[in-house]
Amino acid sequence: MNADKTPTRMKVLRTELDGKESVKIVGPFDSVSDRALEYIEEILSAGKPEVVLDLSEATYMTSQGIACIIKMLKLAQGAECVFYVSKASDDMIGLMRMARIDTYMTLI
Repeated sequence: MNADKTPTRMKVLRTELDGKESVKIVGPFDSVSDRALEYIEEILSAGKPEVVLDLSEATYMTSQGIACIIKMLKLAQGAECVFYVSKASDDMIGLMRMARIDTYMTLI
């Protein structure tokens, strides 16, 4: 942890947000996380119609975070599941728009 108590490594949690299964990123979203992809696969294999990527506690996102989102999107689309991204910062939304992936998901 940094002096301001923010994680310096990405943590991935499986949670629930507004009644929907979610995967939460805490700290920097700076890698393609096997754990995040595993959680998404678990949610999809349970037949859930919706899945949320919660970025409310992500401190920043790199191109590796974008790559991870693209993999999550492909998994969700293959399962005919609605994919949401929740509480992304303006900077993160800007990155998703530059990568042109914002049109394939719902930002909430």
